[in-house]
Amino acid sequence: MTEEAMQLPDGVFSSALAGSLRLHEERIRQMYNRNRALFAEFIVAGLLPGAEIAANPGSPWDVTWKPSGQRRALRLQVKCSGAYLPRMGPEYAAKASWEVTSKGGWDPDLGEKLERGHHCDLYVLVRHEGLDIEHGWSFWVVPAAALVESKGKVTPKKLEAIGAGRTVPNELADVVSRAGRSLTRRRQ
Repeated sequence: MTEEAMQLPDGVFSSALAGSLRLHEERIRQMYNRNRALFAEFIVAGLLPGAEIAANPGSPWDVTWKPSGQRRALRLQVKCSGAYLPRMGPEYAAKASWEVTSKGGWDPDLGEKLERGHHCDLYVLVRHEGLDIEHGWSFWVVPAAALVESKGKVTPKKLEAIGAGRTVPNELADVVSRAGRSLTRRRQ
């Protein structure tokens, strides 16, 4: 088959991309889990000035951020748990829980496969509650090392037991920065 034969007709790519973006936004606003989870990565990055989203979906972290005054960027794994599940209806509220099982991945900086483990510095566990995607966001920031012993899922009760408190959007940058400084002190 020739490359020319495999070429999309004029306008198909741009039309498909525009349709895909519209549908993705609609699914975010309707709070479908997969779309809301990816959107949560952008919420976290938006709350951390200068943060960047990991472009490679195989990366074992989702966001990198270098807080002011710190030597290196922090690697953040973002997990989202939403109370509203479209298939269950607005009267049902799912309990908060996050999957934190160790996984392998691809290190885009080193260009190599990573063995099973927790390869981020911090987890940012995101909770969305309510029926309005623009409101109802809260966060827990947890060092990855604190979750090594966790089997499968963690809940707010487990997070409280290990000393992780819930925070709101306007405080997230300070909480992540403090947690990053704490990691640096432990390494020294």
